[in-house]
Amino acid sequence: AELHPVDMDMVVPEPGQGTAVILCRKDDEATKSVIRGLDHRPTRITVTVERGIQHLSGLGPLSPLGVCAELEGMQLRVRCYNRLGDGNERRIDCFLFVDYVMDDLLDIAEYLNGKRSEPPSCQSAMY
Repeated sequence: AELHPVDMDMVVPEPGQGTAVILCRKDDEATKSVIRGLDHRPTRITVTVERGIQHLSGLGPLSPLGVCAELEGMQLRVRCYNRLGDGNERRIDCFLFVDYVMDDLLDIAEYLNGKRSEPPSCQSAMY
């Protein structure tokens, strides 16, 4: 069978898709030391954006919400998808600066969940 790459403009993954999380006890310094060595800052930044949008939208893991954040230099390209209960689709493809504020994520989340009719003013056009 011939394999084809996934077109990210068509399929947006669930927030945090494919990310491993390691937990340990708060007082376990030895384990925390090992975990710090495993931290991948770019992944932490992108997953924080993805899960932040999910949390702020109020949409759970069984919703049709898809969010993919990718670092591109000092900016984050954020692509999102949600299908509202009335069947309308909401899509976003925009750029945020790495030093974004939570209001940036809230604007995206509110548009995706239908609380806002106009898409947020990101640096690139919505589709």
